Amino acid sequence: MGVFNFSGDRAHQRLFMDELTEIVTFGNFILISTTIDKLALDKQYLEGNAYHIALAHCMETL
Repeated sequence: MGVFNFSGDRAHQRLFMDELTEIVTFGNFILISTTIDKLALDKQYLEGNAYHIALAHCMETL
């Protein structure tokens, strides 16, 4: 059972979410995101992983 596999264990899931919330609340970081329209992506890029394209876009605009 991995750390992200809750398998219906609500207590384990709750503990994980509480700890994650604490990290986000007290962490000093900047969150950068992008949105990929996968339907438009298929027309623009014949080959390409949407996640790689999104990461590249974030890095370029950063």
